[in-house]
Amino acid sequence: MDLETKQSTKTLVCLLQSMVGKVVTVELRNLVVIRGVLNNCDSFMNVELVKAEVRKLRAPNVKQRVCYEFFHIASRQIRFVHFDNHFDVIGTLETAIRKSRRKKPVCNH
Repeated sequence: MDLETKQSTKTLVCLLQSMVGKVVTVELRNLVVIRGVLNNCDSFMNVELVKAEVRKLRAPNVKQRVCYEFFHIASRQIRFVHFDNHFDVIGTLETAIRKSRRKKPVCNH
């Protein structure tokens, strides 16, 4: 198991990593909300979204939304990550931990 995988299974980052390919909503510290398909998440919780839609929370009456094909979010900017209401958190965590334990170490001979 590489260091990044080992590090992510000790935190809830593995939950977010198991959501790759699903729609998530990321709320930033500056009250901006980004909704899109999770493309990647590293062990530091830097997130990449595709087909992202960005809007501001402070202006709920303003219908202005900006769409991006690809959007990168630095971990230090993330306040919350929202999932679907019908999301099985426990089952997803168990599956992610099981998968990380099955990975075979790479031998360099």
